[in-house]
Amino acid sequence: MAKEATLTWFAAARFSRLIDADMPGEIAAEPAGCARERHAEREIMLALAGEPGFVLAGKCFAALPGTVFFIDRWQAHQLDYPVGTEPCCHLWIHLHDRELLAGEIAVLADGGRQSHGIARLPAELLTVLNRRWEQAAGIAPEKRREVYAGMVRLLCDELDLLRLAPGAVDAPGELSTAVAHYIAVHYGRRASLAELEKFTGYNRYHLMRVFKRDKGVTIGEYINQVRRGATAKAVAQGLRQKEIAMQLGFGSVAAFWLWQERDRRRRQARTVPECRRERSGYLEA
Repeated sequence: MAKEATLTWFAAARFSRLIDADMPGEIAAEPAGCARERHAEREIMLALAGEPGFVLAGKCFAALPGTVFFIDRWQAHQLDYPVGTEPCCHLWIHLHDRELLAGEIAVLADGGRQSHGIARLPAELLTVLNRRWEQAAGIAPEKRREVYAGMVRLLCDELDLLRLAPGAVDAPGELSTAVAHYIAVHYGRRASLAELEKFTGYNRYHLMRVFKRDKGVTIGEYINQVRRGATAKAVAQGLRQKEIAMQLGFGSVAAFWLWQERDRRRRQARTVPECRRERSGYLEA
């Protein structure tokens, strides 16, 4: 996130193509190398620029500017942006348990990717959006689009207010909160120190020191917490190990298993009483 964060101007009239998993696909071939993810959090994606394909519920759609995708809980959809994705800019709205987060992602001409910031929207808006989403379920498509259009208007109004009165990203705790939000919405993917340096504009040593001071845990420990929570929900939902591994940013199932084993051992070590830890040779993680 840039130190002087800015938000793109949003006008609800721009967003007229409203798409969910029940609508027929538009493109015969999906993007090459496209992986899928499913998770417990709802998401809304607003296409701002570019015309890449986007996969939702096994169907491919044109993510033209002005398109809004409504992705319900546990619906399979495109994971990240495959190699070869044409340049584009999308705004992602993440409806988490207690927080409503908005983050803008741009795919560049050279294939690189930039995250332009994570904004926290009011909790009361999260409640309204979830309620309207529930109301839209099971009604006729035309009526459902009317509900979606109302949700988009609410979002655009709030985003425009943020543009007019952005928060101070250098305020105490804001940097650490931005990093925590970035990690949460990506489920631990793309959260290396190098990626976090690009996202925040700060060097890794400053990030590590400030995050530990503000959050009480290291960045690595926080990533493990996020992955642990996502894994528990995904296993309870019956997702395959390979699918979970990809969503959390692991290159293989073996790497995912190794992380689980190491994480289990670290947590076991922390539960050993101090006297036993000294006798048995445990080291603090």
